[in-house]
Amino acid sequence: MQKKILKKNTTIQRLLLCSFAVVLLTVATQAQSRLVIGSDYLVMTNGTVTTPIYLTVDNSNTNAVLHNGTGHIISDNEYQRVKWNVGTNTGNFIYPFGVSTTIYIPLEYMVTTAGTGSGNVTLATWFTSGNTDIPDGGYIMCPSENRAIDRFWTIAHNGYGANPINNVRFHYYDPAESDGIPEGYLVAQHGNIDLPCPWDTTVGTVNTGADYVEVTGATSNSFSPWTLVNVLTPLPINLLSFTGEKTNTDNLLKWTTANESNNKHFLVQRSQDALRFETIATVATKAINGNSSSALHYTYTDNTPNLWNGQGYWYYRLQQFDIDNKSSFSIILKLSNHQMNTWSIYPNPASDVLHISATEKINALTVYAVDGKVVLHIKNPISNSISVQHLANGVYILKISTNNLTTQKQFLKQ
Repeated sequence: MQKKILKKNTTIQRLLLCSFAVVLLTVATQAQSRLVIGSDYLVMTNGTVTTPIYLTVDNSNTNAVLHNGTGHIISDNEYQRVKWNVGTNTGNFIYPFGVSTTIYIPLEYMVTTAGTGSGNVTLATWFTSGNTDIPDGGYIMCPSENRAIDRFWTIAHNGYGANPINNVRFHYYDPAESDGIPEGYLVAQHGNIDLPCPWDTTVGTVNTGADYVEVTGATSNSFSPWTLVNVLTPLPINLLSFTGEKTNTDNLLKWTTANESNNKHFLVQRSQDALRFETIATVATKAINGNSSSALHYTYTDNTPNLWNGQGYWYYRLQQFDIDNKSSFSIILKLSNHQMNTWSIYPNPASDVLHISATEKINALTVYAVDGKVVLHIKNPISNSISVQHLANGVYILKISTNNLTTQKQFLKQ
């Protein structure tokens, strides 16, 4: 691996970083050492999941990377990353990204309270026409890409004992990436892979004069993405869970919404091959005037005569319609002819420990508050018990996942 140390006040002049060269560019920790980007630009390209490209800034001062001209850093996917060893410093760290050779769209990472330990803040951002180049790791657009601008960011904290507390300004430019979204309607949305449609609630405030959306208290421990969306039609996040179980000859479907905005109804759809679906029921929203800020629970029983005759699997999905008839689809649920609900939890209510009685190995346990926020997530638990002592008193939803089944149970902490 080649390693180039940039000395004091080094100015970039069309430097190319690419995966076949595997270049690690480092700004040294010498006093006042800095990377100065003037009128030209630095290109990061051909990074992959197995061979990412890093521009590493070892100087922890906010002026270690200085943009004083028309140049910037150009990157085309999530595997070209700027890693800034921020450490315990505070202040505004400006990542000077841009598009082509003329458009400057930085990200401002503003540390208000220092982290603990010698950590770094690593950033990647990329343009994606029509949102076709979405982040890896199971992210989908659910399915309307024109609800979001054509750009993603990933921000990660690494090596910290406690992460910095920070604000982030996501800069954008209009109209090339806006996808027709009015500038004044822009807000930020963060990925949350624990949700069936993996996007959290919208946050942030737009500054149309300075062309950015500012988010306060934005933190992330992994390369989960951010994007900017239309506040009127954000990426769907209202479906908290969608599960099913075989009960005798019927199939019982259950779903929970964390919140609803202008919701009209759900269509329950069924398929034998997960490709061709038929609508078997319409379920009206329980939200008053289509809007709700609390969890709502729905059920539907498919008791079609001779449902399982000659059929080993059935597939189900939900199609949710807004009042203006815009729609989106849920994940596809697969039910087996041999699949029965064999789960139980106890004690319920619980005060200290919640036990799960299961006949299969549990892959993941996730606890949601009634507003849809994840309060506990355990992958590959070593036991079928979880401590709930730290939870505030109230109602929670436990999602249990195995290789063959995902289901949920509601419990009360008191």
